[in-house]
Amino acid sequence: MKILSLLLLLVGCSGSGKASLPPKSPTYAKASVGKPTTPEIKTRLGGQVVSQGKMLLAFQTPGTINKLIAKPGMFFKKGDVLGELDSRDIALRSEAAKLRYEQALNAKKIADRDYKIEKDLHAQGIGSRVQFENVGLNAENANLSARMAETEYKIAEKALADTKLRAPFNCVVTRQIKSLGESSMGGNDGNAAYEIYETSSPEIRLQAPESLLGKIKIGDAIELEIPALKIKLPGKITRFVPIISEQTRNFLVVAELNQPDPRVVPGYFAEGILR
Repeated sequence: MKILSLLLLLVGCSGSGKASLPPKSPTYAKASVGKPTTPEIKTRLGGQVVSQGKMLLAFQTPGTINKLIAKPGMFFKKGDVLGELDSRDIALRSEAAKLRYEQALNAKKIADRDYKIEKDLHAQGIGSRVQFENVGLNAENANLSARMAETEYKIAEKALADTKLRAPFNCVVTRQIKSLGESSMGGNDGNAAYEIYETSSPEIRLQAPESLLGKIKIGDAIELEIPALKIKLPGKITRFVPIISEQTRNFLVVAELNQPDPRVVPGYFAEGILR
């Protein structure tokens, strides 16, 4: 009886007859470890868009101003007309100079013809030497008179063309100095009609910290940002001044856009981004 009880006890402990195994330890996947990423370092330089050309624009001939087309803030291309003088008297003087030139050409033709005839006669021994020399001098004077009349005609034509005030380059008008009805004395001395700035290829002048001196080179690429326009444009460094300011500890760096952009005009705050 004791033996039977022991057997039943063993059977109950074994369950289905399979030995129980200890539980397995959980396994975890190994995380892959890559190379640490280095954030891109950018250096920002503050500055301003500056025109390479600024001038006071004046009529080059005397007269009365009867038309002013340009106003401050307007843009003009090279050769565009900004203003005009009353050209009636100047046009008449130009026409008179033209007629005098044509008259001088006719006199020159007559003098050249007479000289050729006298030269042929002189070669045949006909006529006096004094007569031959006088005809030669007349022909020479006629040629000089024609050249002088031509010069006067060109001056008169230029004066007529100068009654139109034209933009010498792509520009923006920043100030109107003359008004309608005012007189122009001709020339630039205190007689300007407008103040203009060149816009075709402005410079971006930036201030760089002294730590960059020796690291910046002419031709280096730089990204130029105009915050007011919310644009970034590619550019390059064209020159720099290797002198450190005692007050700011900065030096001047000058950059230009790779391609001109009409939106970028003098006066805008700009930033240069070096990578």
